[in-house]
Amino acid sequence: MYHYAGLNPVKLVDPDGNYEKDVHFDLTYFLGIKAGLDSKTAYEIAQANQNVDDSSKTGPMPWQGGEKACRGYHFCTPERLAELKLQAENGGNNAKGTYLHAIQDSKYAHKPYIKNAHHIKDGRAPDKTYNDPKKAMKMALDTFETIKALTGTKGKLSAKDYEAIEAFNRATNESDKIKILENALGGKIPEYKKPKEKRE
Repeated sequence: MYHYAGLNPVKLVDPDGNYEKDVHFDLTYFLGIKAGLDSKTAYEIAQANQNVDDSSKTGPMPWQGGEKACRGYHFCTPERLAELKLQAENGGNNAKGTYLHAIQDSKYAHKPYIKNAHHIKDGRAPDKTYNDPKKAMKMALDTFETIKALTGTKGKLSAKDYEAIEAFNRATNESDKIKILENALGGKIPEYKKPKEKRE
């Protein structure tokens, strides 16, 4: 079962239901700023996006939300995406970030795997932007337009921004990806901090 994590699911936690933090947090924050959001709002949306993977309820791993979460947030059918879209349109930044996560995974990284709700046989490859930069670019532009649609912002991407996103998608490690985004942003990508989970 744990071949995707090199037979060591504790040491190598593959988010088996996602792009990775570079997309869900770093790129989403960058795109939020470029869309016209203030830094606080961009951070909250990006944080909510990444937290879908980290939460004990919505994370895709067996010790998190498991298969139910996979189908609910990471390998969504069009019908489920429509539900999350409605929640995002009528909800706050957490709902918006959650919907962006589902789009990034379900329409792009995991589109060929929706039926089985996992990509174990292909390991971590689907979650790496450099394995399919063209698809990753479509994902980034979809994310950008969705942010604008959900928030009413009207930002535009410059030629430099497009070049940065293309370079981001080709880069093979997060530190390089962050440097690329920060150079285009003219500022820092903030550090992601996992929100505290509410006890029921």
